[in-house]
Amino acid sequence: MLSCKKKDPIEVKQISTNEKVTIEGSYIEEKTLKRCFLLSIPVEFEITINSSINSISWIYYIDRRVLDKDYFDFEVYNKIDKTKQIFKIVPKDSTDTIFPINQKINLLIKNKRHLLSEQETKELLKKYHIFKSIDNLKSGDIIKLVSCDKFREDNNEPINDYEKSGDKIYFLARIRGQENFRLRQRIEWYDVNM
Repeated sequence: MLSCKKKDPIEVKQISTNEKVTIEGSYIEEKTLKRCFLLSIPVEFEITINSSINSISWIYYIDRRVLDKDYFDFEVYNKIDKTKQIFKIVPKDSTDTIFPINQKINLLIKNKRHLLSEQETKELLKKYHIFKSIDNLKSGDIIKLVSCDKFREDNNEPINDYEKSGDKIYFLARIRGQENFRLRQRIEWYDVNM
């Protein structure tokens, strides 16, 4: 029996990712003026296009606060091209004005709001048998740790902090520049299959 229920313009689901958690550094923490490093934890979403739309954008909320994409709280990438941060998704062929129906797009969102002290950074590197010095690590330098799933399994403190904050992302689908659909997705930090 076929369902008569109309599908939403987009479907979004968080999926398990094999992307690496990274440490980026170094930064000076504003309150203490101490050297610190950014812990970047990726999450992945699969977006399925169900109707004629011509762009998708997003708004990221943490603790009822909108994160500003112009700062470094989070970065978004199309999984196909992880070299270039994106701020919205449009059809890849410049001659297309709408996405093909049933197209799937995988987005990676790197949450970059957890700061680590020098000691915490050294402990994480030691824990995962990474023997790199952080002495000369500069802003923009990256050290890859382990897969996101492994990191979640091993590290309760930052994951607990994220889970408590009730992170959400709103996906906005547009056709001809007008918002025609908004979907809220809670970010699951422990188990993406919940």
